[in-house]
Amino acid sequence: MINPLNEKAYGNRGIAKENLNNYSGAIADFNKVIEINPLDAKAYLNRGVVRADCYKDYRGAIADYNKSIELDPEYAATYYNRGLANNQIKEYCSAIADFTEAIKLNPRDGEAYYNRGVAEFALGLTDIAYMDFSKAGEAGYIMAFETIRKYSKFRMSGNNWAKE
Repeated sequence: MINPLNEKAYGNRGIAKENLNNYSGAIADFNKVIEINPLDAKAYLNRGVVRADCYKDYRGAIADYNKSIELDPEYAATYYNRGLANNQIKEYCSAIADFTEAIKLNPRDGEAYYNRGVAEFALGLTDIAYMDFSKAGEAGYIMAFETIRKYSKFRMSGNNWAKE
């Protein structure tokens, strides 16, 4: 039995429940953490991740990420996850701003460069996107190299990449 005031235990159990695909249980545990300590930025982040990844509730997730950032504006993962959610709802300018902030806080995050490139590409900023895909690859995000290969193939053929 969990001590009803032990926020860390609820947080850890919430993560375990998420990993076991018990998403409603994970949300309940993250809610309990927030009830015990409404200043726990990671509880909002974790609840947002479950909302986005498991329920596709991107706007609810963004609300949680906003609260997490309000409480801890120096945590790169929250900006990164908010950027992913913004990409999903086609708020590409907001996504770019989030990934840019995540990169400022963690300059070696290849996935942040890659996903910023995805948002840039969606806005038609293909050359800028290509540079971010390249930076993602340099930072160790291997998937970026396949994207660069596709981009280069279409660019050299004069085709529009978006047609693939």
